[in-house]
Amino acid sequence: MQGKPLPPGSAGLRRIVVAYLALRSGQEPGRNDSMNFSTTLAATTLLFLANSVAQSEIEMEFVVVVGTKSKFTSFSDLRSVARAGTTLTCGSGSDVTSLGCEMFGRKSGLALSPTPYKAMKHALDDLSGGHIDVMVLPIGFGAEWVARGAVRALAVTGLRQPGKLANVPSITEFPDAPR
Repeated sequence: MQGKPLPPGSAGLRRIVVAYLALRSGQEPGRNDSMNFSTTLAATTLLFLANSVAQSEIEMEFVVVVGTKSKFTSFSDLRSVARAGTTLTCGSGSDVTSLGCEMFGRKSGLALSPTPYKAMKHALDDLSGGHIDVMVLPIGFGAEWVARGAVRALAVTGLRQPGKLANVPSITEFPDAPR
């Protein structure tokens, strides 16, 4: 029996997690879900990855961006505001950018308040308009927006690499960054 294709967004994710949890507890997933083996495997993989991320075993590359008119011009500016006790808003328009905000907050020591959006476009519009402070984008996607001049890159979360965003410092290069 073939499973139904999963719709984009959290509804599909929720179905996977619910199915996994049902199987793990020895129950059969709901009859209407038509879950197949590959979907069950995806649920297992998803929860393994979520656990690994929580333990910082997985490194993903992100770029930290602000709007072109933002008062923040460097990662040090963000750290200064955070030291003053201010929580920064971090916009996300997808599960990946939500993960990026969480990982960046943990790695940098910044207090970030997640601000979810239904679509990436809305989050980027609010970033450009100054309604949110920062976004953490996957490096490939973020590099395209930086190249277009739509956002300004402050730092990358991994090591600096030649090519895209080679002139953008890594957060590890700042003297006040956690190691």
